[in-house]
Amino acid sequence: MTNNPIAPPRKKKNKTKKPPSFSSIPDDVIVNILARISKSHYRSLCLVSKSFYSLLSSPDIYFVRSLIGNTEARLYVRLWVRTPSSGHRHRWFTLGYRQGQLTLVLVRALSSSYSPDRLNSTTVAVHSEIYQIGGSNENKPTRAVRVLDCRSHTWRSAPDMKVARKHAMSYFLDEKIYVIGGCKKTKEKMSWGEVFDLKTQTWKPLPKPPSNDNYVDGAVFGGRLYVFTINNEKYAYDPTEESWVQEAGFEGLEGITGPWCIMGSLIFAEYHRMYVGYDASNGKWLMVHGLDEVHTKRTKNSRTIQLVNHGGKLVIIWDVWHMCPREHKSIWCAVISLEERLTQSVEYESHSSETEALAEMTTNPIARPRKKIKKMKKPPSFSSIPDDVIVNILARISKSHYRALSLVSKHLNSLLSSPDIYFARSLIGNTDARLYMCLWLPTPSSSHRDRWFNLSYRLGHLTLVPARRALSSSYSPDRLNSTTVAVHSEIYQMGGSNGDKRTRAVRVLDCRSHTWRRAPDMKMARKHARSYFLDEKIYVIGGCTQREETMTWGEVFDLKTQTWKPLPKPPSDDDVNSYHNGVVFEGRLYFFTTKKNKKNYAYDPKEGRWVQEAGFVGLEGMTGPWCVIGSVIFAEHGGIFKWYDPRNGKWLEVHGLNEVHTKRAKSSRTIQLVNHGGKLVIIWDAWHMRQREHKSVWCAVISFEKRLFPSSYMRGRVEECRVFLGLAHKSYKLSSCLSVLV
Repeated sequence: MTNNPIAPPRKKKNKTKKPPSFSSIPDDVIVNILARISKSHYRSLCLVSKSFYSLLSSPDIYFVRSLIGNTEARLYVRLWVRTPSSGHRHRWFTLGYRQGQLTLVLVRALSSSYSPDRLNSTTVAVHSEIYQIGGSNENKPTRAVRVLDCRSHTWRSAPDMKVARKHAMSYFLDEKIYVIGGCKKTKEKMSWGEVFDLKTQTWKPLPKPPSNDNYVDGAVFGGRLYVFTINNEKYAYDPTEESWVQEAGFEGLEGITGPWCIMGSLIFAEYHRMYVGYDASNGKWLMVHGLDEVHTKRTKNSRTIQLVNHGGKLVIIWDVWHMCPREHKSIWCAVISLEERLTQSVEYESHSSETEALAEMTTNPIARPRKKIKKMKKPPSFSSIPDDVIVNILARISKSHYRALSLVSKHLNSLLSSPDIYFARSLIGNTDARLYMCLWLPTPSSSHRDRWFNLSYRLGHLTLVPARRALSSSYSPDRLNSTTVAVHSEIYQMGGSNGDKRTRAVRVLDCRSHTWRRAPDMKMARKHARSYFLDEKIYVIGGCTQREETMTWGEVFDLKTQTWKPLPKPPSDDDVNSYHNGVVFEGRLYFFTTKKNKKNYAYDPKEGRWVQEAGFVGLEGMTGPWCVIGSVIFAEHGGIFKWYDPRNGKWLEVHGLNEVHTKRAKSSRTIQLVNHGGKLVIIWDAWHMRQREHKSVWCAVISFEKRLFPSSYMRGRVEECRVFLGLAHKSYKLSSCLSVLV
């Protein structure tokens, strides 16, 4: 993107002699800022001032972090270690982030009057808490349940179980804790398992599966609880049906006896000292490549203790006998990020790894507690914090809060409007998905004009209300029938018509500064064209007359060279208007014809040519809007929203959208489907109940979960469903709706 004048340079401002006092910013504003920063920076920020330290150690900051959903994955480790009195005790540690990286060093042990010290208990993570259930006190099983709050590092009691248990297994599913086994055989009929409801804070019995075998392991997968017997029988418990069914899936798990963990739809385990991933859809074990550093640092007498899903990364913990003395062990930890490569055979390759020895069992360096610091009477000046530190803090906050923060002071407003803040946001990858709409609306002079709006997040929720003012500039285009495409943080508007004449003009909207600029014109004037973004290039197809079609059916704009080049037409006798829809899917551009032969063509940018594609069977019936999320295509068919599985060419219904179907009237018309940060945005309009010359425009935001057992099943969760434009004239038109990263 060279030579892109986004905004004229600002005049150099003289530094203010007297910066505003730090006390001019209310504490609740500072807490809201600090709550949006990674917790790994809190230790350094505590050193800025005593006032900062007081705010960072208050309960308010954790309440705000939970409220805005800015939580981080932290690793907690419980070790049964020897004490100076030759006995053993449980010690809790956390492996925390420092300077943006996971530093695997022991930190202060956690203690409280409620801290349990029970061997053979079972633990399970529930949001920001750890439940420690059962265990043994002097070889006697117990019913006790204690909860560790990982925000304040304090313990509290929870309702006891109905049956005393030790060596039990525990799982968390749908806001309930499932505890299985760990009791005597005489009590097994009474309560083989128990379920703790977090809402009602009560325990209820869990029925036993229809088998007399012993159960050796279990897993939560696809919204169901699976248990496995010693004779390789598998049973699945569905919380909605509250019943066990024998499951035929998970073939090939019988050889795995050590620790495992689940990440997404994959199971990772150690098999013959190699780490493998299990694909539940085909029952195959696949090798994890790229772990040479891990295998090099593991000796022959190493033993894998635990595999953990740590925020989408695989954590491997193992121990090894110490070289000298031989009565001690060293404990190692490796953090692995993974990528899935779809080649002839699927492989899972580690993208990066960190491997360190995290402890030796003989040394427990625990820092002494700091003395209680009294509150400072005079807060430090705001100028004591460097601008680059403030910019880095503000860059980690959602852009929806910038309008409120700009009112705090002129200095803060200056930093929020500077290009540095957007550079820092891009550098750390903290971009927000924002919805931008272009509406063709009537004006008081009885004509029509393009109006741009954005649907922004407020107080952590997507508030579907038009922005206060449409975006305007001297370069702002006002052309009907143009085509638009989102490119990173910008929107390209190409072609269209001025009056009855097609145009070659291209304009670019910078969604960070809300300003328009010019871009190189296309080679051919177009209207009603279609545009797609793939591999840093913009593809514009159609929109020209049939006479001009032979000259340039399509064009490709290279963002690096800022030049347009012709795009060849697929090898078909069909005219340009017969290609009714296209989609970018898995690195290729697909186009589908409306003729009876139902030809599908794919364009590979690497090869630079079109090939006839046999896939995507069943897409010919879809003539309305659709969108792609991941490897799934969503569309509406017969008033029902469906998803398309390219593997088997079938359209399947999306469940869980009762609220959407209830609020849609018979006269509803789906206008747009948009992939908004992995969520499906559905936009439709309906005739107004009282004013028949007007329409209401609705929007629904849907998040998804995919269940692979017992069959392909997609369930959506309606996050928002409301009117965002209550009274639109019947002649209005939704020109564009795009999800942009800013």
